[in-house]
Amino acid sequence: MQQTLCTALASSDGSLFRTVEHLLASLSAFGIDNLSIEMESEEVPIFDGSATNWCTTLVDAGIVEQARMKRHIRVLKPVEFVHENRSIRVEPADGRFLSVRMDLAGFGDMSWHGEIDAGTFARDIAPARSFGRLKWALPLKFYHLFSGQPILRGANLHNVAAIWGNRVIGGMRLPDEPARHRALDVLGDLSLAGAPILGGVTAFRPGHDINYAFVAKLMQQTDAWEYVEVKPAGFGEGQSF
Repeated sequence: MQQTLCTALASSDGSLFRTVEHLLASLSAFGIDNLSIEMESEEVPIFDGSATNWCTTLVDAGIVEQARMKRHIRVLKPVEFVHENRSIRVEPADGRFLSVRMDLAGFGDMSWHGEIDAGTFARDIAPARSFGRLKWALPLKFYHLFSGQPILRGANLHNVAAIWGNRVIGGMRLPDEPARHRALDVLGDLSLAGAPILGGVTAFRPGHDINYAFVAKLMQQTDAWEYVEVKPAGFGEGQSF
């Protein structure tokens, strides 16, 4: 479920859990699909605006490979969702690949592409923080205070890569950090399909709204994919971050 500036999950009893995308992306990259999560509020912790804490938590908790195959969605033919000048497309591929490109005023073209596995995710994608321009964030913070709507409720300079003009305050953690964070969000939102997607995903100017619409279109085109059983490929020996 797409919410304002985040993704949410709703349970059958009406409970809503917001800002789940970073956790979902981490679980997807690590190949985890059997766990129990206890929540004390409706919002998943944002930590420092990245997914690094989730990676550390999962590894510290211990990941157990079960003696069964894991269900994946294998793409059989291309599916694309286009809205104005934004798009997401998936094509058949032998593996999980993701390419994200965006243009940001004052920064130019930014991109990230690669194969998705636990090690690559933890090193190259997870550290990228949520980002936003201060000139837009301040009015939204005031709107939250006066309306009570959960918009940018916990956002601050400690958990957001704040953009002022053509620079990130304090600098970027990684090259093209905003594009890497978009890759993080795309991976988390693709989890709404219910299983990892075996295919090559290409996204241009993605966001939660278009990510959600793409997943909905993919699920509707049942002739474009099939379920397959695959040997688990999580955070294996020799990988580090």
